[in-house]
Amino acid sequence: RAQSINPIDEMLRIGRYVTEQLRAVSVNVIYDLNKYYASSWRAMEQEMRAHIFKIISDNIERGISEGLYRADMDAGIIARLFVGKSMLMVDEDFFGDREYLWADLHQEFVRYHMYGIVSANGRHLLEKYLAAEQL
Repeated sequence: RAQSINPIDEMLRIGRYVTEQLRAVSVNVIYDLNKYYASSWRAMEQEMRAHIFKIISDNIERGISEGLYRADMDAGIIARLFVGKSMLMVDEDFFGDREYLWADLHQEFVRYHMYGIVSANGRHLLEKYLAAEQL
């Protein structure tokens, strides 16, 4: 985050980092943690949700103030939606069939999120970054 040029760059850097981490994690490990250590998993999940919420809401507020994100949205609501949607990737009832790799799900999710929040100026910059980096 500290190396980012702007909020769009920051989100794409975060997205790349998380995608790389997801490629390194076994799906079975996450499902086993959830199944056999449910209380520990819930505690870790709560911490993770709070951390993600803070990062995303800060990013959205920064993007709005810099004119790269739409000014007509509530950063808190969008950040909560982001957290909720990100948790769907490890929800066995939702993506339990393992039809998709987590890294692929996350990559699509980041694109989906970014296109939903960027302003007209931000969209041009986002497309420039995506073309260059293929996220």
